[in-house]
Amino acid sequence: MRDKPIGIFTLNEAGFLKIVDEFKKQSQGLPELTFVEIFDKGTTDFRSILLRRKQSKTETHLILGLSPEIEILVRQARALGISTPLTSIEGFGLAADKKPFEGSWFVDSGVPNVAFRNRFKTTYGREVTPGVGHAYDSVMLIAKAFESAASNSTMTTREDAINKFRKLKKFEGVLGELTVETNGVVWSEASVKVITNGQAELVE
Repeated sequence: MRDKPIGIFTLNEAGFLKIVDEFKKQSQGLPELTFVEIFDKGTTDFRSILLRRKQSKTETHLILGLSPEIEILVRQARALGISTPLTSIEGFGLAADKKPFEGSWFVDSGVPNVAFRNRFKTTYGREVTPGVGHAYDSVMLIAKAFESAASNSTMTTREDAINKFRKLKKFEGVLGELTVETNGVVWSEASVKVITNGQAELVE
């Protein structure tokens, strides 16, 4: 897979542009990045950038963006006869209309364990949505820091909790084992999903 050239279409937004920068840094040239096309929110005509890249040697298109732009982009690509396989980071799963991405695999946020998913569905009457596990574990990490800093003799302060948080290295959350780096970044497992019959399905 690392020898298959990839091209990126990305929304002109800080978070997505940061992903592109990190991709360049981490990939170190493999896979080869053949192009990066940046589009603005509200764009409805992608034909010029699609035609510009139609003849590129790209074997996969990474689509970074949100609805409705990514659906419009892919529909116009297919209408122009561009059949290059697609992938994304979370975008396909969040799209209002997932049908344009049928059969496409993508990386999504981590999936909470079965016990949490069952508890969530019993409580709220619906399936867990993307990001819920991260939100839950984030709150529990903060609670853990305050609990660890608690003292019977003095009131726990925010600074006490921050100091305890900085000492955390591992935390078992609903997403599995989380790793806390010294700079405060928390790493967790991602998931791989595929769009099947217009729905995002977890690849077990």
